Amino acid sequence: MNKIRTSVAEMFIDDNGILHIEMFAGAKITPEKVTENFAGIKKLLGDNKALTLITTKGGFQFRSEARRYAAMNLDSVNRTATAFVVKSFADKLVVNLYIKFNKPVVPTRMFLSEENALKWLQTFFIMPGDEYLRPKRKK
Repeated sequence: MNKIRTSVAEMFIDDNGILHIEMFAGAKITPEKVTENFAGIKKLLGDNKALTLITTKGGFQFRSEARRYAAMNLDSVNRTATAFVVKSFADKLVVNLYIKFNKPVVPTRMFLSEENALKWLQTFFIMPGDEYLRPKRKK
């Protein structure tokens, strides 16, 4: 299995083609760190689309400018949908802010268990050659 490690996360693609991003404990996400992660994702995926599972380990900090940058630029890393699995109340607050106020361009939800997150992500599986139709954003 090919793994890529950045300064704030480790990422790999599982046997089902789901991109896993495991944030390090205490990770402080800035726009530069988002760019670094996007580059790692691009190395793993190339031009392919992927469902993404992001797991936090506690003490996760996602600065407001990084949240805005990440939400607006998700198309550049070919994500189909993103599920966050949070491990602490503080991480839950941070991810909730990201989803509610930055409104990512791809479907994004937060979960307390990896099992539920994977079930939700699997509702977005598409056949090769099918076009993923993103729901229109509410204004």
